[in-house]
Amino acid sequence: MAADAFGQFAGFSSNSEERDEDRDNGMADPANLDLADQPDDELDEALSFEDKVDRVAACVTRHPLHREILFKVLEYCKEERVLRSIEQEITTYPEWPRATQNQYSLVTSLVKAGGLDYIERDIDGNLVTDQDKEGLTEDEAEDLVETFNYKTTDAGVAFLEAYDPAERLAVEFGRTPERIPVYREVLDYVSQGTRTIDDINALLEGREMGTYVNGRYETIKPSVFVDKLEHAGALVWDKGWVITKEGEAYLKHVKDAG
Repeated sequence: MAADAFGQFAGFSSNSEERDEDRDNGMADPANLDLADQPDDELDEALSFEDKVDRVAACVTRHPLHREILFKVLEYCKEERVLRSIEQEITTYPEWPRATQNQYSLVTSLVKAGGLDYIERDIDGNLVTDQDKEGLTEDEAEDLVETFNYKTTDAGVAFLEAYDPAERLAVEFGRTPERIPVYREVLDYVSQGTRTIDDINALLEGREMGTYVNGRYETIKPSVFVDKLEHAGALVWDKGWVITKEGEAYLKHVKDAG
C-alpha cells in the first residue's frame, strides 16, 4: 500500500498542462476540515502501520498547492512545536502565497491524517490529559491549557523518510530515463539564478522532445519538465523558478560522480 501512496506522491496528472489553480483546492467540502470526521480510536488502532503511512501520504498529496507546505510542516515538527511557531514558519515558505487554506487548517489536516500529534500543555509545560480535565467546567479546562503543541508521529516520520525529494527525483528519473539530460540541464540553468518559464522555453527551444502516447507522437513542452521538477521538490516558484536545496544536492551529487 505504501507503494501506491508513493505513486500518488511521485506521480502527476495525466493532463500535463493542467494548472494548479484549476485543481481541487480542498474548499469544496468544508466539512473535510472538521475533526469530528476523524476515525475513532478503535478504527485508528485497527490500521496497520503501513496503512497509517499511506493515510499521511494521501493527505499530503491531495492538493498540489499544499503538498510541499505539508511536507515541510512534518519535517519542522519532528521536534515538538507550539502552534504559533508553526503558523509563523509556514509564512516563510515560498509556496505559502498560493495556499488556499490558512495555517491552522493545514495543520489540522495533518492531525486528522495521523501525521501530527496534538498536544496540550499547562503553564509549567506539563502534559494536560483528559484525566486532568475530569470534574472541571469548560472554562476551567480551557484555563488549564497554556499552549497547543504538535509533533510529527511515527507514521509522519516514516512518510518523510520514504518520500523525500531525492527519492521522488529517483522515481521520476527511473520512469523516464531518456529525459534525465534535460532535467539536469534545467536544474543547472535554474541554479544559476531565478528563471521565468520564458527563460526555460528559450533554453530548450528547438529541442526534439516528445513521447508516444497511444501510438501517437506528442511533443513535450518545456513546462512539463518544470512541472515534474516542481512536484519532485527540486524547483519552487518564488517570484520565478528557483532551485531548492534538494535540487542543489542532486546537482552536486551528479557533478561529484563525474
